[in-house]
Amino acid sequence: MERSLPMMTVPLPAPRVMAVVVSFHPELAALSRQLAVLAPQVERVIVVDNDSDPAIQQGLRSAVARAQAEYHPQARNLGLAAAQGVGIRRAIALGASHILLLDQDSLPADDMVAELLDALAECAVRGERVAGVGPRLVSARNADSMPFVRFRPWRVEKIYGTAPHARVRADFLVASGMLSPAAAYQAVGLPEEGLFIDNVDLEWCFRARSRGYHFYGVYNAVLIHRMGDETVYLPGLRRLGSIHIHDSLRQYYQIRNRLCLYGRNYCPWAWKVQDFPRALFKLLYFSLVVSPRWRNIRMMTLAVLDALRGVNGPCRHE
Repeated sequence: MERSLPMMTVPLPAPRVMAVVVSFHPELAALSRQLAVLAPQVERVIVVDNDSDPAIQQGLRSAVARAQAEYHPQARNLGLAAAQGVGIRRAIALGASHILLLDQDSLPADDMVAELLDALAECAVRGERVAGVGPRLVSARNADSMPFVRFRPWRVEKIYGTAPHARVRADFLVASGMLSPAAAYQAVGLPEEGLFIDNVDLEWCFRARSRGYHFYGVYNAVLIHRMGDETVYLPGLRRLGSIHIHDSLRQYYQIRNRLCLYGRNYCPWAWKVQDFPRALFKLLYFSLVVSPRWRNIRMMTLAVLDALRGVNGPCRHE
């Protein structure tokens, strides 16, 4: 009589997580704290610096050396998307199985990467094609948790997970803190360099979703994050959400790039129809309320004109 052999399980290879941090004139103390917390959670940290001041670069090199990270200074400011691409290509060349993106001023919790990996593993068991999972963002200014979002016609559905280990299907994730399989970048492509800085994560998520990928927010993974130079709420309308105040140059990129994305077929109509009124509101609010008003008006007007002309890349109007 033949005896059946015991079932053998082949252990999956341990994930090789590499982090890509983009810096541009960073606050060295904050970046040093980030690297100290991040380094033990990943196999390697790759810092891509967008031509910071020489004095800052000297301190940055020291912070990177203490964290045993890689340092890739650029001869000019490539923009966020291109710098992310430099780091992603380097991580893939080193054999990364997963890539974590981080801004220079975001601070991950000690277990953030482990929580994100657990979520990805659960998705793999279900057979889902997932391009990224992201942490719950907590404001560095007031400790408010930022919601995960799904776009519905005429509104944004804001989802605040409350149960421990909650996973929330999201239509997009903020790039800072997003953990993606390296294979997703090979299938979807790198962040779009022409957008330079704003809406880079939005475009990449929409592109991935158009190819059948999903995104999840992971409530138990936490990232302390800073949005904008200042956050304000309209009197009596706090429930509508916060307004992130940026300088005039960032307003240029925000307006130009969102108008550019309105013309993309793979960007969902549900986002376009609810975002257009928001864009109009920003045009009015930053023109009438936020100083310097005339510079804001000029830069946003140029943004509209450049979007209509199909201009991309770095702003040429500084």
